[in-house]
Amino acid sequence: MENNKDQMLRALDQTIEQKCFELNKIHKERITKRLFFLGCAVFMLIPSLLAIFGVHFLGIFIAIAILLVIGVIVLLPSLTNNQSGESLHEIL
Repeated sequence: MENNKDQMLRALDQTIEQKCFELNKIHKERITKRLFFLGCAVFMLIPSLLAIFGVHFLGIFIAIAILLVIGVIVLLPSLTNNQSGESLHEIL
């Protein structure tokens, strides 16, 4: 009886590890999506607030450039780490 349980656990061990890996990958993708949408909201909010408070347009352009650089730095690793063969549209 014990031998049967041990065989079953060994057979399922790889499947369990694969499922845990998939769940971790999905969790990381969700975090990346949330960061992306937060970045988009900030990207629209900061220039709008600057315009409302009368900050010079050069300040808006600098803010946009900084946000674009931050967005590229945050998203580039997740977009270039596509080893599963999915298209970019499926990832986002």
